[in-house]
Amino acid sequence: MKEIKCRKNDGKVQLALRLWILCVFFMAPTKDGLAPFFSTYLVASVGMDAGTAGLVWFIKEMAKLASQIPLGNLVDKTKHKRAILLLSISLLTFVPMTVIFTQNLTFIIFKSIIEGVATSGLEASRGPFTLGLSGGDENFDTIAKYAEAADHTGSLVAAILAGIVAYVMYPRVEFLFLVIGVMGCFAFFTIVFMPVHTNSNDRKSEIFNHDIARNSVSTKGKQDIETRNSELQEKGSIDEDKDNSSEENVDILPAISLRVLLSDRNLLYFTLAIFFYHFGNGAVMPLLGQILALGGGRAGIPYTSANIAIAQIVSVFSAYGMDYLVKKKGCRINIPILIGFGSIIPRVGSIIVLLLVWPNRYALIATQLFDGLGAGVNGLAIIQVTQLLTEGTGRYGFAVSVMRSAHFFGSSLSNLLSGYLITLIGFYEAGFGMLGVAAIISVMFVQKMKIPSRTSQIEQAEKTDTNALELTTGTKCGE
Repeated sequence: MKEIKCRKNDGKVQLALRLWILCVFFMAPTKDGLAPFFSTYLVASVGMDAGTAGLVWFIKEMAKLASQIPLGNLVDKTKHKRAILLLSISLLTFVPMTVIFTQNLTFIIFKSIIEGVATSGLEASRGPFTLGLSGGDENFDTIAKYAEAADHTGSLVAAILAGIVAYVMYPRVEFLFLVIGVMGCFAFFTIVFMPVHTNSNDRKSEIFNHDIARNSVSTKGKQDIETRNSELQEKGSIDEDKDNSSEENVDILPAISLRVLLSDRNLLYFTLAIFFYHFGNGAVMPLLGQILALGGGRAGIPYTSANIAIAQIVSVFSAYGMDYLVKKKGCRINIPILIGFGSIIPRVGSIIVLLLVWPNRYALIATQLFDGLGAGVNGLAIIQVTQLLTEGTGRYGFAVSVMRSAHFFGSSLSNLLSGYLITLIGFYEAGFGMLGVAAIISVMFVQKMKIPSRTSQIEQAEKTDTNALELTTGTKCGE
């Protein structure tokens, strides 16, 4: 704990953290390849039908789903996290730009598979990289908040730039994907120039802590650690193929088996909450985009940009709002998550009402305010809540990847099933109604979760360490 506090005054550590937040900003458009623009481009410019464009989207999502958990497990086991991050950013920088030179369907499908796998590498690395750089504890919450805000701000800037480029270069709208290339290059170099070592206390040490990145460090105190380790050894649940020793930190725990991790009920509830959240949320923007694009023409690009921009602006404030409620107001973290995940319900409800009563384009775009509220909370919750629930397990990267897989699977089914339902019944309100039901189920699972607060963890750690000192020395702290 003392070492973490000292990190705050180290110049190189602070530089590394600032470069990481800058990297998250620049790599924002590389994660999804400006997907809403790409779908619009395939239909409006390349001439694909909606079914073929949907197939391309679905294949990319399946590539993400298939590779996410294995890559998350790899991130936990390897010390080459920076290399995985650099490789993922490189692929996501240059592969999306190839669509400028060819629009062959086979090539686009192959391109989508590569992007899906690279996106999984990026998503699997982001949480552990943030945790390992920050040093853990409250410092992690702060850096995670800034990173989430930087991510949404980067998406906002990229959407605006892409919209401007596409509008100016029309009908050669494919040049908008150069925005991904430029921002991706900046993201790559922020990692390349990030300092690796610090000179704290007149000795060189690595800034990035791999044990903390795996969430192997516990704040529960040495006695709790010894009890937990002995129980796991009896059950045979400790992962023996990993070197879990550490010379510097006695609070480092052996990685638990995946079977034990996956049996945690709170992790299961959180995974299901994320799945149903994205089941309810994934298809809303594509369906709304289809409604707004009716009539076609160049106007489709500004509406797409407006949808993304409004959501991303609100997402930034949403991430800060979640942090404020938990830290300043002392709310249980479930409260802002309930607000964020539940925001889909008024979102789809207002869209249904507007479609039936007053289908005004600008009013429909305004419903994206709810999207921003949910997106900011969801992104921050996946990183922070998973860290709280997996503390001391050594499986943080794997757990985050499970959450991301739930995200990808829910989003894929959302687009697939809502599209078929609308085609079958013949009106959009039915699709939005199904998404609203999924959102209600998501909120129900959030209510079942029992998430430990950061404050209670720290208080428990201090209490346990104080008791241990008194038992060892026979003196009370402060004497």
